Amino acid sequence: MAETISSNAKAKLAAGVILLALLIVPAPLLPPHRLAEVVQSVLGVGWKAAYLVAAVGLQIGFYRGVGSQRYRQVAGDIEARLDRCPALTVQKPVP
Repeated sequence: MAETISSNAKAKLAAGVILLALLIVPAPLLPPHRLAEVVQSVLGVGWKAAYLVAAVGLQIGFYRGVGSQRYRQVAGDIEARLDRCPALTVQKPVP
């Protein structure tokens, strides 16, 4: 009986880890069929290689756009905080 409880607990733990990984890791963006065909004709490679290149290119383009937008937001927040910090403000020398 103890063995079945242990294996049941392990199964629940494994299911929890899988669900957590699915929530944390972003789902891949799959390229449209036409994009893979264009990559295949431009590069002159097989279907599988063209689909892989299209998928990786789409991932890079999407996450680069999202990342740069987030970077600009974070950089603006940091700049605003630095502007409010009195220890970092430039003070004019007293004559």
